Amino acid sequence: MSQTTYIFNQLVAHIPKDSFDRLVKQRNGNAYVKSFSCWSHLLVMVWAQLTSRRSLRDIETSLRAHSDKLYRMGIGTGVSRNNLASANARRDVSIYRELAQRMMRKASGIGVKDGTLELIRHRFCLNGFFAIDSSTVTLDLNKFPWSSPQQDCGGVKFHTMFDILRGVPRSCIVTGHEERDQTFMEDYTYERGCFYIFDKMYFKTRGLFRVEDSGAYFVTRIKRNAVYRVTESRPVSGTLVLADRTIEFTNLMSVSLTERRWLDDLVNGYCPQESSDKPVQLSIFDSDILLQLERE
Repeated sequence: MSQTTYIFNQLVAHIPKDSFDRLVKQRNGNAYVKSFSCWSHLLVMVWAQLTSRRSLRDIETSLRAHSDKLYRMGIGTGVSRNNLASANARRDVSIYRELAQRMMRKASGIGVKDGTLELIRHRFCLNGFFAIDSSTVTLDLNKFPWSSPQQDCGGVKFHTMFDILRGVPRSCIVTGHEERDQTFMEDYTYERGCFYIFDKMYFKTRGLFRVEDSGAYFVTRIKRNAVYRVTESRPVSGTLVLADRTIEFTNLMSVSLTERRWLDDLVNGYCPQESSDKPVQLSIFDSDILLQLERE
């Protein structure tokens, strides 16, 4: 009698098991394991994510309710709170991290979803659009004492480079929530001819120079304490662009009254570098007009 494949199996079929098995073998992940293998561990955690489980007990209870289906789901036996807790604490995290990176690289080959950005990409001969930002997951210090306390709570932070054209992440870095966003700007891989959008918290001249040095472009917002000298001003037309200037950074640790009025304006530039005479192109836009156009 024919049997229909479970939806869960159809979803996990996109995970390259051969690549995962090679990673496990390289790192000896299944050493001294009798029943609860790395693959079973991965499937259980995927199940927990898809079904919004909130604890190890919740995961165990939900799977026991489908105990007759676990073999066909590929999970097998050996699922218990003790096995899950031990695997989460002792398994080599690099196995799963490398798998995630490979899957994100694979997803980058799918078709473009945003037609407007695709037209812009062709018009300006760009290779892609990426947004870089971070998200924080707050943790209870009583349950997660290993987390560094910050404002009376713990947490982890996800620094993500998101492919806007395809709607998938390109890379992700997981750190403690006490880490500053700009600290990891130089850890990303920037591609020539691509356009990168940063939040104001990523205003770090050495990191932005890394983007320019890779042959890429960026957009970010200027910070309060950024001090620069205008070396050239160019005429602008219309109401959207307020100014188009070439600037040189002079002192990033102080701010003058002249620069305060540009706080929260959108800044577009390239190749800023600390202690360098290399110029930077600065374009200032009216953020209120941009918001109004977006709503329209």
